[in-house]
Amino acid sequence: FVKELVVVLPYYPVGTMERTVKEGQVATANTYAQMFSNLPSCGKPTRLLIYDLHTLQNRFYLHGNVIGSLKTTIPLLLPEIQKGGIDCVAFPDDGAAKRFAHEFTGLDVEIVTCGKVRDGDERKVTIQEGNP
Repeated sequence: FVKELVVVLPYYPVGTMERTVKEGQVATANTYAQMFSNLPSCGKPTRLLIYDLHTLQNRFYLHGNVIGSLKTTIPLLLPEIQKGGIDCVAFPDDGAAKRFAHEFTGLDVEIVTCGKVRDGDERKVTIQEGNP
């Protein structure tokens, strides 16, 4: 019999879909969390290890038979940045920058925050902050 169940999610594909902005849209982050929360019990709660989730509020969707544990791989990345001559770290949006930029303090790197700008039907990625 299973004494302990640990689920590792190196990527949480619906991590930024924690809220809806129009009627009929599904908050898929909550749907995933409900599925994980209802895994069969093996005597103690299932541990759900989620890596580099940049919307911390998603952990509050988990309940019942699962305990969420948020992890990051950034400490593994820092030595590689230092020895690789990298001088800039770019984040895809403001949310990611708010969540992770502090991890890079102390390094001599430029922090860049990008964002999507809608131009008609097109979406263009622009630099919102920083100088790459």
